[in-house]
Amino acid sequence: MRLNNKFLVKCLISTLLIFFKINIVTFSQQSNEPLICSNPTILGPNYISGGAFDINKYSCLSEFTVNTTHTATSPSGITPGSQMYNFNFTDATNIVNVSTSNTSLFAGAGKYWVLQEGKIGLKNAIYCNSIEVIQTHRPEIDVTWCGNLALKITIKATVTNNYHNQYFIDWGDGKQETIVLNGSSLPFGIPEHRYTKSPTSLPFVVGKYVRDNAVVCSSVAKYIDINDYMYISELKGLNAGKDAQIVVLNGKSNNEYVVQYKKISSTTWVDYKETLKYGIDKGELVLKDLSQSDEYCFRVKEELTGCGLTSYTNEVCTIVPSLNTLSSSAFTINWNKPNGEGIDIQDYKISLTDSENATYPIITSKNNTFTQSPLKCKVKYTFSVSADYNFNKYMVSIKSPNFLIDTETQKQLSPILVGAVSIEQSKIFVDLSVPDSFEPISYTFYRADNGQDNFKEVAKTANNFLVESDLDFSKNQYCYKVDYTNICGVKSELSPSFCSVFLSSENSNILNWTPIEITNVENVVSSEKKYNVKLIDGNGSVRTVNTITNTNYKFSEDAIIRDELLNTGKIKMVVEAVQDLEMDYYGIVQNIAFSVNSNEIEIYKPITF
Repeated sequence: MRLNNKFLVKCLISTLLIFFKINIVTFSQQSNEPLICSNPTILGPNYISGGAFDINKYSCLSEFTVNTTHTATSPSGITPGSQMYNFNFTDATNIVNVSTSNTSLFAGAGKYWVLQEGKIGLKNAIYCNSIEVIQTHRPEIDVTWCGNLALKITIKATVTNNYHNQYFIDWGDGKQETIVLNGSSLPFGIPEHRYTKSPTSLPFVVGKYVRDNAVVCSSVAKYIDINDYMYISELKGLNAGKDAQIVVLNGKSNNEYVVQYKKISSTTWVDYKETLKYGIDKGELVLKDLSQSDEYCFRVKEELTGCGLTSYTNEVCTIVPSLNTLSSSAFTINWNKPNGEGIDIQDYKISLTDSENATYPIITSKNNTFTQSPLKCKVKYTFSVSADYNFNKYMVSIKSPNFLIDTETQKQLSPILVGAVSIEQSKIFVDLSVPDSFEPISYTFYRADNGQDNFKEVAKTANNFLVESDLDFSKNQYCYKVDYTNICGVKSELSPSFCSVFLSSENSNILNWTPIEITNVENVVSSEKKYNVKLIDGNGSVRTVNTITNTNYKFSEDAIIRDELLNTGKIKMVVEAVQDLEMDYYGIVQNIAFSVNSNEIEIYKPITF
């Protein structure tokens, strides 16, 4: 009768286990190596030690994970493809319980043995590796705060902490440290950590598990709540920026605190003349006599007498808007980005109302600028800018004061800055360059003679140019100024003066003229001023005899002029002045080219000829 080979193997294993008095455990873990792993020959002459494989030796369980995976890789020393595995091998495991799968899940902490069986020739080769599944636990600690500037941590003597080999502490202010301990060192008080300012993130402690001189597992972090320490929750501008109100939370009832302030350009904090009195649930203080155009930062000081420390709240800085452009159709507001320590603003909210009680939606802007268009004439607008941001676990709010914009009386409209005056025979032409945003409906022109400052009104017109005649161009230079009125009836500032190029002759040999001046704006990139000296012959034909950059010309040395004088006895002369401008003209870069003519003068043949 033939017996089943598997039946014979089972009988042999049972006999051997009884012979060696091996304890049959009722659970899957086993700390010591199973006997068959080190002595497979007890299974019979067909079993030998041999082969090898790799496996991740350690894995970690946390309170959020229920199992881990171990995978056998790189089998060697056996016939390729013959490998089979048992991932939960103990002295109580049947050797025939093997599988071709090289991966297994482990749902409990402990030490496990993984057996590989493979072929070396006709023999069954046995090789074992151990693995450890480590159950991690958050450290159990005691915490003591002193205000928000000193923190003391004690590692408690508990069963859980006995399994930790190291502790990693992140103090929340950019500083970290690692402490090596063992169970006999507990409880352990970590030296007090002092902050120079409130931590910017929550401190935490992590337990570390060391095997083979290396950290193989880390626990979930044990975060430490930051105390409900005092902080400035709100800063509100008042009285058009002349005053500011701060609101403080988490102070001590009936205490008085020192409020400090500084301009953003300064590094020195100054104690405000009044203290902040904390009530039952909050403290408020209005700081007066501030500069409307300066950005201020505020903080509150607290003396922690029990710790010998001085604590400061968060810094909160003002939003200071400024009106950059105002026309009949739009206004643009810019404001600073508050740059106090810990301030991280992602967007701003603009609130707008008007004197007609119109409803405007709250506008959100990521940039620190806002334009409102179109505007209604003779309507007053009120706006404010606010922002909220997180400081640690708290929400902080900043609001600018309310600002009034009166489209009629806020300020005079910006002046026209570019104009040119040219003489064409018996007439004088004044041309203006006017930005579209000005929206003028009428212009008023003023004139003065010979460089004097007695400008008198000469015309009102809907045109941005003026033509005049019946003036004595041979004796006078003429200068003009202009203002305009927009569609809301608001009058602009008076422009600078724009003057004609006045040509004259000091003696019988030299021409002189005044320079071209079409703007007095600073930081203008302009081409060089050029002057074309022109001859008008008896037939009225005009020829350019020379182009120069000076404002005088010795014509007696010019051959063309000499010949014409010798032939006709007299000639007419005129100068054409040319200049190109590149300028930022009220927010728009413009290229403006001008060419103007001077008055004409007659030149007679000198006696010296």
